[in-house]
Amino acid sequence: MTKEQIARWNAATSTQQTLVKFESIYDGTTAATTLPALVAVTEELTELLDGIDTQFNKQQASSGVTLEKTAALQALANAGFEIISAVQSCAAATGNAELAGRADFQRGKLKRGADRKILNRSEQIHEIATAVLPSLADFGVTQAKLNAFSKKIEAFRKAHPAPRQRVNSSSSATKQLAEQFAELNGLLRKRADRLLVQFRESAPEFYNEYQSARTVVNPATGASAAEKSAIATLPTATTLPKAA
Repeated sequence: MTKEQIARWNAATSTQQTLVKFESIYDGTTAATTLPALVAVTEELTELLDGIDTQFNKQQASSGVTLEKTAALQALANAGFEIISAVQSCAAATGNAELAGRADFQRGKLKRGADRKILNRSEQIHEIATAVLPSLADFGVTQAKLNAFSKKIEAFRKAHPAPRQRVNSSSSATKQLAEQFAELNGLLRKRADRLLVQFRESAPEFYNEYQSARTVVNPATGASAAEKSAIATLPTATTLPKAA
């Protein structure tokens, strides 16, 4: 969500909570006034806020996958560099120029380029080390270490297509959020606000609290610590009581 959307979400959630709090005034429970149109608005608002929360969670999911991929890449590069460094040391100790040439990988290069290139380099390192494994025992490379390296290759292989899939999901969620906030704006301005006018005198406490809840805090000054906290955990709309 954008800062503006978060501010509007907070205001809409407060508005929904106020409508639920005073629902007995307009649903006929404790007052003579029955306003089915406002009951319908409250139900639609609750459902719409739930939908926005769902899309927000989809949007946020992409960041978690990106972090997972980054961690998998770092683990792969560290393991690969450890193994190829041992191979380079072995080549120097044994005077094997051909092996030294094949094992000429720089640390930074192990994480550079497209995912497919990174995987190809890692697989090359595994093949080189496997071919001279009997000579590597004294240099700290064992079959167990190669097996662990293979698992890191597979972990990155599984992670690397996921961000694109999640980015698509995030883009779809962002588009859906824009549509939902437009719907939210129309629901509140064109229906709820106009219905509340009739409670200005008959239920001033309800009317005034509603007006206060409808105030959207201007986020133009930038995200404060409180706003950043709100991004991580959005306020929850009040659940409507089920009909008996």
